[in-house]
Amino acid sequence: MRKENPIGVFDSGSGGISVLHSFRRMMPQEDFFYFGDHINMPYGEKSPDEIRALTINACDAMADLGIKALVIACNSASTAALDRLLARYQFPVLGIEPAVAKAAALPGKGLLLVMATTATLASLRFKTLASPFEDRVTPLPCPGLVELIEAEDKSGQDAYLSHLFSSVPKEDVAALVLGCTHYPLIKDKIAQAFQKTVPIIDGYERAAETLLSRLKNARLLNEPGQFGKVMINSSGGPETKARLERFLVDQLSLIQTNNPGD
Repeated sequence: MRKENPIGVFDSGSGGISVLHSFRRMMPQEDFFYFGDHINMPYGEKSPDEIRALTINACDAMADLGIKALVIACNSASTAALDRLLARYQFPVLGIEPAVAKAAALPGKGLLLVMATTATLASLRFKTLASPFEDRVTPLPCPGLVELIEAEDKSGQDAYLSHLFSSVPKEDVAALVLGCTHYPLIKDKIAQAFQKTVPIIDGYERAAETLLSRLKNARLLNEPGQFGKVMINSSGGPETKARLERFLVDQLSLIQTNNPGD
């Protein structure tokens, strides 16, 4: 692998754009190649075996294009396939997982409400992450929310969140943990719907710092002073790629978007 190669960012759909935003801010000199597997979305309601197979297949294709690192910007994919991917590739691989420990380290002793897909919350990896704080962690499954975000259905999102939080004891909650990378795309809506000011945690900045350190130690960082490209693609075709571009523009103030081979 060469330091001129891009960093690969994989997600089941558009949610990883929120992760890309954090990594881009941390490493503006780097090129990124983002791939969303929209045709097989949502991952969060599939079985672990299905998620694992889809993730490995997509990441193998990204590796074949030539990347110097891989970010699994999907909590469901990370919980199902990260161990396999770490053993599969020689370049650095980093998974995104619910930032339960970061939320638990904040001041206060209230509940940590973890919003995530059904697959993530049911996974052994999540249960391991939550175990040290099990007296505080309250899982909150959000089936169907990913689809509303992908559809850019703002009124549907408002109605969903209002119903979701209606039975939550808000006075007992110390922090919200966003355990799906789609959710930060509507972070403002989540904060408004919750109707109580609490920290909303995603943990992406710390993940970006980890990858920066790994690439620096491996001497794979691009030289500072340049501005890298962002290349995006999707298994869902031109309409889905256009949606990705809209999310990308919302998240990043200055970008270049190209397809590999353009």
